[in-house]
Amino acid sequence: MAENYFYGETTVNALGLLVLVVLAIASILVPRRYAAVPILVLCCFVAPGQRIVLAGLDFSFMRIILMAGWARVLIRGELSNYEWKPIDAVMLAWAVVGLLAYTMLWGGASGQFIWRVGDTMETYGAYILFRCLVKDWTDLRTFLMASILLVSAVVGFFAFENQTRRNLFAVFGGVPPETMLRQGRLRCQGAFAHPILAGCFYATLMPMYVGLFWSTSLHRLLAAVGILASLGVIFFCASSTPILAVMAAMVGGALI
Repeated sequence: MAENYFYGETTVNALGLLVLVVLAIASILVPRRYAAVPILVLCCFVAPGQRIVLAGLDFSFMRIILMAGWARVLIRGELSNYEWKPIDAVMLAWAVVGLLAYTMLWGGASGQFIWRVGDTMETYGAYILFRCLVKDWTDLRTFLMASILLVSAVVGFFAFENQTRRNLFAVFGGVPPETMLRQGRLRCQGAFAHPILAGCFYATLMPMYVGLFWSTSLHRLLAAVGILASLGVIFFCASSTPILAVMAAMVGGALI
């Protein structure tokens, strides 16, 4: 079994549990414009191996904090003014097609179907949750400012991993303690399950950072910091997929 295999096994680190509790409480109590930030913090700094398995149901820390976010939305009635948009229908179609295709790929195996249902609920549920929490440009700007601070810290961990071949986030489980090597280059991954996921995550933030250049001088400065830090993470991932994502964003921006 691969050393970074982590599904179906309860793995709880004391520090990770403390971080989860603090962030989950914060996501419920803070003003709405900040409510998505704790989820982002968990994504960036707690590896995916942290999870609690109950009666065969796999509750990763990400799923738990998303549940806390949904509890907040329902308790505070923040779902009441949610407006259905065409992009929501596209995302729903993507989720349903993905579920059906994966189930057929595995011949309708019940275990794989249950896993995919959980994964679909997590991804689509996270999408709708963020739609409820990030509603206008002010909310988005607040989220981006927080993400810039986070990526500025994350790139330091990636640089350390690149220099030492040690992934500090391995203490949480779900990522290997020794960084993988391909064609003579270290593929750093930080708290993400794979270098490609890490690189693509920060690559998708970059177009939004570019959008901050049409704002105040402070926002332009922070946007430049976010772009440079994101490029640093992408470089340390040593993967072509995030680079292609950046290029696609550049093409899209040019068309706009």
